[in-house]
Amino acid sequence: MHPPITLRAVQLTDSTLLWRWRNDPETRRWFGDAKPITLLKHEYWFAQRFLDSAPWWIAYQEDTPVGVVRFEGGDGHYEVSVMVAPEWRKKGVAGAMLTKACLGSRAQLHATILVGNMASEALFHRCGFRQTATLWERNP
Repeated sequence: MHPPITLRAVQLTDSTLLWRWRNDPETRRWFGDAKPITLLKHEYWFAQRFLDSAPWWIAYQEDTPVGVVRFEGGDGHYEVSVMVAPEWRKKGVAGAMLTKACLGSRAQLHATILVGNMASEALFHRCGFRQTATLWERNP
């Protein structure tokens, strides 16, 4: 049994760590834009996101950061995203991270999962989310 997951609010000093996790090839595979991003571009995005009041947490197991859970949106409706540190994948931390982040939330929560991301589908299903629609889009 793993020690419990704890969450703390993201801090400005977390920017580089999140950039490294975001640029991991397996992580990028499941982003809408799978290309690596520069640190400068990430820092701009991070600063804008940091000013937002939506909840955003770094998950820890003991003193080790293991991932991040982010709520984006507002007015009681949030899109949830979960990113597990590459070295912590397949170790059972994602479910604990998501469950802890959602605990006590009265907001409407949803997630967008790319087709084929079975791990995310299983995670959100285990944590009480249900699939309600499939998005169809056309690229020019």
